Amino acid sequence: MVRKTFLRVLRALLVNPVSHFIVSIITGLGDAIFHVIYRLTGAAKHPEYFASWQSSRNCFHPPFELPLKEGSQYLRKARSVTDPFGDYTAAVVFRYIPFEDADRALDELRKVNPKVSLDPSLVDNQHRYPVCYCFGFHERVVSGWMLWLNRRNLGFQFGGIDYSEVCIGLLGVRLPSANHVYPGPFLYMPRLHLNRVWPYILGKLIGLEKVVSTVTPTDANYEVSSPANGEVLFRAAFEPYGEIAGTDHFSKFTMFRNLLDLPLLSGFLGDILYVYFDWGWDHAFLQPIRGRIECLADNIPAMPKGAFEFTGINDDAVGAFRLHIPWELVAPFRRNELVKELLDARAVARPTTTPAVSAAQAAASGGTPQTGNQAYP
Repeated sequence: MVRKTFLRVLRALLVNPVSHFIVSIITGLGDAIFHVIYRLTGAAKHPEYFASWQSSRNCFHPPFELPLKEGSQYLRKARSVTDPFGDYTAAVVFRYIPFEDADRALDELRKVNPKVSLDPSLVDNQHRYPVCYCFGFHERVVSGWMLWLNRRNLGFQFGGIDYSEVCIGLLGVRLPSANHVYPGPFLYMPRLHLNRVWPYILGKLIGLEKVVSTVTPTDANYEVSSPANGEVLFRAAFEPYGEIAGTDHFSKFTMFRNLLDLPLLSGFLGDILYVYFDWGWDHAFLQPIRGRIECLADNIPAMPKGAFEFTGINDDAVGAFRLHIPWELVAPFRRNELVKELLDARAVARPTTTPAVSAAQAAASGGTPQTGNQAYP
């Protein structure tokens, strides 16, 4: 009885704005401490992974402000200047896998809620289900209050945390409810492999299935190994090609962009948590990539053992691209704050992204347009 009461109180605190503020102070201090540790130990060195797209050399266009204004009407009460923010450079690969493999990736979440299921409308005519792999590099991940202090020009700047991470996502997950609240679809990540302890701890605090691994991004390759024995779990190779442009330039991306915009659910303390990654799509740049992914392990959720090749998002809706984008993470909120109408309205009311002339400028510079120091206002 005492344990149940404790868990109930703790779960209530997880969705409380006052708790969010207190936690943001604590985690922000941790960000600052680990930033110094990583700098002193040499672990803060950026990988040579799509280096010309990393925000140390490039900035976003059009300029953006934090918090991200485009998402402010969605979950208005849950958003906060204390939310963590970051820049993201990644290779994003979509794939259809056998339905049984995708469904099995829900096993851990079903221990929390057995009603969770995949969206049957997303199953293709070969009885396969869509998943997403993001081979990414996060830069300058900081709490919102740290950004606020950075703007005050106090004589010092919080640098934030940089780390490499692979996110595996199941798209369109459903969670029926008798309480007439939002039933889905949601995004669920059954596995995230990353190479830093502090982001691992923070991710576990919101129920994310993070695993500390040896993550080795090089110029156009990515390899994930077990830190215990050095065994390679999976690897990928990417070749960028074609035009660099805003997201609206790639019409085949629309369906998957809508799926990536879904709220995220995770299992924590015997319950379901809801969080939201607000991606700054209207400030992002994409470029098609082709390549190959090889999984050598048997136990990677939603990534069957074997190899497969892929082409770019310009050629195939189930294609791939490299991406440079800002993001904001909305802290855990109650499910009844999810309003489907707002999700639908946001999907319809997106402004047109960067015109072709900016894309040409981006291609000439090797990354996003050089428009001044706009990545952080």
